[in-house]
Amino acid sequence: MFNVLSLNAGRTEPSGGSETSLAVLLRSDNYDIICIQEGLTKYIDYIPEEYRHSAYGPGGTMIFSRHPVINRIHYTFKNQTRGRKKGLCGITVNFKGSFVHVFNISMCNSMKPRRKFPFRFRRKVLPLEIQTLQLIELKNTVQCLSESDHIILTGNFNIDSSSKLFGLMYNKLTSVGVLDTFDSHKSLLQSTVSNKCTRVDYIWFTGMGYSKIVKPSVGGRYAVVGNLRLPEE
Repeated sequence: MFNVLSLNAGRTEPSGGSETSLAVLLRSDNYDIICIQEGLTKYIDYIPEEYRHSAYGPGGTMIFSRHPVINRIHYTFKNQTRGRKKGLCGITVNFKGSFVHVFNISMCNSMKPRRKFPFRFRRKVLPLEIQTLQLIELKNTVQCLSESDHIILTGNFNIDSSSKLFGLMYNKLTSVGVLDTFDSHKSLLQSTVSNKCTRVDYIWFTGMGYSKIVKPSVGGRYAVVGNLRLPEE
């Protein structure tokens, strides 16, 4: 199995030394890959030493890997709302003779659109439109990869799993061969945000596997852990 942890940290300040919820979470299992979105530089101090292979990108995206990195990618979405830039970072690793591409994504938020939202555009564009354009950019980035390789898309997509936009995301991403791995039967938690019934964080994968939401929370946000099986296994 190829195990991936994905956490939208929400720029939460870690505290509590070695027993902070972030440190406890990262030590809770032997992950192959750790992905963090909206992370702070100081998070690096909490990453176990065995994850010494790393990559960084916009939106506070960070990837830490047990396996040597063959290639890295850093991409900032061309379509943005005003504020922190969103985008992705990615790595390619060789896992038991198979190439695995891992993309860690942070997209803009349209969960609570504002009537007087400032934009850097000549015309007003709703955050929902920006998310749609970012999905297209993501699809175009992924679809150029070899069909024989394995693809993992993980991160904070900021798309409610019960919204109409989820259907668009599903169509765009399944067209490049990846599927939403979330298994509600294996997850005691159904939301990645405390006290909410929405799921905006995902792990998509080209092979078989499942993901679930796990404790402890970090600043009121829960991580998603994917247990993924490569076809050759």
